[in-house]
Amino acid sequence: MDSDNPQRGSSEADFVPKVFVSYSWAGKARAKRIADFLRTECGVDVVIDIYHLKPGQNKYAFMQRIVDDTSIDRVLVLCDQAYQERANNFEGGVGDEATIISPKIYKDAKQTKFLPVVMEKDSEGNPYIPTFADGRIYFDLSDPKTYDQELKRLVRELYNLPTDREPPLGGRPRWLDFPTVDTSMAEERAKAMAQLVRKNPDADTLMVKAADDLLRVLNGLAGLSNTDIDLPALIAQTEPIRNTLVDILDSYVQLPECNGEQIAQLLESLNNGIAPRDDVNSPFFQELNETFQFFFWESWLCAAAIIIHYEKFKCLRQLLNRTYFVRKMLGTCNDREPIGYSFFRPYLCRLEEYYRNQIKEQRPITLAGRILVNRLYPPLITKSSLVNSDLVLSHLSIVFARQDDPWYPTLAPYWHGAGRDVIWTKAVSKAFCEKLYPLFECRSIDEVIQQLSIVDEQWKNSHVSHGGLAYGGIPSISYFTPIGRMGTLP
Repeated sequence: MDSDNPQRGSSEADFVPKVFVSYSWAGKARAKRIADFLRTECGVDVVIDIYHLKPGQNKYAFMQRIVDDTSIDRVLVLCDQAYQERANNFEGGVGDEATIISPKIYKDAKQTKFLPVVMEKDSEGNPYIPTFADGRIYFDLSDPKTYDQELKRLVRELYNLPTDREPPLGGRPRWLDFPTVDTSMAEERAKAMAQLVRKNPDADTLMVKAADDLLRVLNGLAGLSNTDIDLPALIAQTEPIRNTLVDILDSYVQLPECNGEQIAQLLESLNNGIAPRDDVNSPFFQELNETFQFFFWESWLCAAAIIIHYEKFKCLRQLLNRTYFVRKMLGTCNDREPIGYSFFRPYLCRLEEYYRNQIKEQRPITLAGRILVNRLYPPLITKSSLVNSDLVLSHLSIVFARQDDPWYPTLAPYWHGAGRDVIWTKAVSKAFCEKLYPLFECRSIDEVIQQLSIVDEQWKNSHVSHGGLAYGGIPSISYFTPIGRMGTLP
């Protein structure tokens, strides 16, 4: 609220806004209806000449007193064609009010006491606004379809509770004190990849080049030696790299010939391409190692989320049903070992057992999960899509990964609040079951249902399913669609 509009009442709940309504006589009935609504339905103390200008009183003096009155918080200027014409020509009572109001507005460009409320627009959709209020942000009550919504927005403004309220000022980001991650080359590759959707040249070659560009960025991070940089700050440094990877995968997965093998090679080469270091026993190396483990885990969740979004289930099978040859210790010269994709779902010991325990209030079940669901990249990377991806990767790890080492869904604590939007809810549809043919290499809906039933039963008996009981259990496939209902709808 600006200085010439003081609030009354000892608290926000006690505040009663007081407003003056300026209008043209052609719109008297409309002005009275708004004034009555604000007073009786919204508790706004409305001053309007219909009720407050008594016979024998000087109208000009009344307007001058009202506008200058410091107890008046806001002046609503109801703008229609008649008001615009009379105000611009300084005719009649509206002209008198314009003479009084204009200097107030022109004197203070930042003032918020005078609020234009558009009641009418011309045939081209332009609002009728007098010259003294031209260029000001206004409330639009001219469209019956949005009238109620705009009227509520106006009431919130009168109570100093606007719809878009500025959040509290946070602290200075710690990552400002650390070296900047330069993703410009990788971003250029992402732009080139986006052109593939229209031009479609050699996509596979471009994916290899994208891996090279991303590795340059990752190894720039790997080259850090500042022991003052803690693990959460290091993880924050990877967000722009993750965003660039998402842009690349988004464009590639949309291609008709999207190949999961190419995505697998990209993720595998990023993991193996981290440059070796000499300080493998230092605390900083341990934190740097967990940073990359977090990044590759997040990359897998994002890749699966994008593939699931575009329903490229053949691509998903190619990505999951594969042996990866990777270094189990990043940044070392260890031999590459054959593993399934569950390897990329690590347990981040230092993050969960040290940094998580530093949180005194509202300590999360998993700090890695909290970090991940708070660094989103819509429209594809949302809390819902990440949780969906995590659960699907967990369910499918029963058949596509080693059964003694399934994918543990770190984001399971968030599935209740993420809309429960898991792809298995669609299994009730025959059309969706047909889309799953390439995922399980099936040729009929009955085969798909049989495969889902096998996965569901094995998953329920796995230690992963029972391990989530601490926060309500991790739902199985049949939780979302019972086996007997699968494929029963068109």
